[in-house]
Amino acid sequence: MEKPQVSDHSISIGFAIVTYNSEGVLRECLASIPSEYPVVIVDNASRDRSVEIARNFGHQVIANAENLGFGTACNQAAKILGTSYIYFLNPDAAITKNSMLEIEKAIMAHPDAAAFGPAVRTRGLSKSFRNKSYILDQNRKYIDDECVPKVDTEVDFIDGAALVCNRKIFNDIGGFDEAIFLYYEDDDLCYRLRKHGKRLIYVPASIVLHRKKASSGNDFNLHYFRALHETRSKKILSQKYNLIFDVRKEKRRAIIRFFRSLVTLRFKKASRYLGAIRSLYAAGN
Repeated sequence: MEKPQVSDHSISIGFAIVTYNSEGVLRECLASIPSEYPVVIVDNASRDRSVEIARNFGHQVIANAENLGFGTACNQAAKILGTSYIYFLNPDAAITKNSMLEIEKAIMAHPDAAAFGPAVRTRGLSKSFRNKSYILDQNRKYIDDECVPKVDTEVDFIDGAALVCNRKIFNDIGGFDEAIFLYYEDDDLCYRLRKHGKRLIYVPASIVLHRKKASSGNDFNLHYFRALHETRSKKILSQKYNLIFDVRKEKRRAIIRFFRSLVTLRFKKASRYLGAIRSLYAAGN
């Protein structure tokens, strides 16, 4: 009779989860994490029951008085976790059965690697995989799930929705860049890890289900907020890594699309382009 597989608990992994008005998805996320793994949740001033839900699960919670941004909150959790690896997991993602076992097997097989990326499957979409960071290729698109690697593979980018990082190496390079408030923090982190000669391993057998952009709701203000910070992050990366980012062209495109969205009554899209316009016209960011 075949013996059941068990994980290697000499490898310690702790979870870092950042919430912001995430009560609609947080229960599923936390329920998917096996009980033997420590979890630290950092809440960025949610106005809903995210903190209450996290505490009801018995996890350690840091409740920030204001929204400090995703990267800063991740760094807060990383400072508390004493595990050898930190699993950064979005609150709108859920771990599937045997996912942790496969990650631990990959860590044992590639002990020199800096980070590991589970196969993030975006619910409702057939393209979930991107192996190049925005810094390396600003036009890189997601690849169809049928075409992704089928075995552990070295890559240049790991999706921050589910990213397992060696804690020592993470700390050695300074963690997430806290100047980046939201979006592309994972691109920046992965690029810096690679620049330091560290390997990133994609682990297709470890599956995580993701509800893309579902962690904070879907109202007009959030469309504006997300676009504002996504555009701001692109500007920061373009300055940091000398990337091409034509602000004048981006302004013209955003304005045209804003008015087109208003005329066609697509107000959520209009909110998004308004956020981009605000960021593009803001001085000093």
